[in-house]
Amino acid sequence: MIRFLFTIPMYNLFFGIGIICGILMFYHLCKKEEIPTKNVDSILILLVIALLAAFVSSALFDNLVHGRFKSDEGFFSGFTFYGGLLMSSFIIVIGCFIVFKDSLKVYRMLNILSVCLVLGHAFGRIGCFLGGCCYGLETNSIFGFVFPVYDINGLVVDHHKVLPTQLYESVFLFVLFVFLYRDLKNAFIKYLIGYGTFRFLLEFLRGDERGVLFTNILHPSQFVSMLLISTGIVLLILKKKNVILKNTSVPDLPP
Repeated sequence: MIRFLFTIPMYNLFFGIGIICGILMFYHLCKKEEIPTKNVDSILILLVIALLAAFVSSALFDNLVHGRFKSDEGFFSGFTFYGGLLMSSFIIVIGCFIVFKDSLKVYRMLNILSVCLVLGHAFGRIGCFLGGCCYGLETNSIFGFVFPVYDINGLVVDHHKVLPTQLYESVFLFVLFVFLYRDLKNAFIKYLIGYGTFRFLLEFLRGDERGVLFTNILHPSQFVSMLLISTGIVLLILKKKNVILKNTSVPDLPP
């Protein structure tokens, strides 16, 4: 934590840095892609709504997979990235179609937002590492980091050495950001397939409580990862067939 006149948890600090960097990148890419200002302002309002919805849905998903609805723990006692991503993505896609009314323009905006999301998420995972959540399996190797173990009162009762899966993911996301930025026309599809695949594999190294969804054979996040990968493959096929690159807006009639 950083202490000034008040205390700033490192998780919150890097979460905020991620949001700021994502917004700055959003304006940069919109200017680069010559997106009209009125559309940029509309999408920014949409992002605020999506972010608020993501806050609630990430907690809802976490409560669902961990079975906390009947426990004494608060509703916002835990958050899951994928839970927020699913709801916010739904809102953003619907909102983009309302704003642009054109599948090609919607696809271009999703490419832009994918790059911004990856950048913000990369900083967020650093916050997870400093906050001590989302850690990996216990290990005795030189690659492990020692984290404290807390009791229900927040007191340190033990320490354990675990794999820093937060840093693995952060490094991957920064690398993915570079690739997506350089290939903006395919960023959305590459994000779905690339991150979905990495996250599916990373889940095998996670050591925190993962929860249960449908079955305990796979982690809940792995089911969502498969959904992302499948969606990316479908969009890739549709793109090759020029289905999602057609201008669906109604042309103006001549005077």
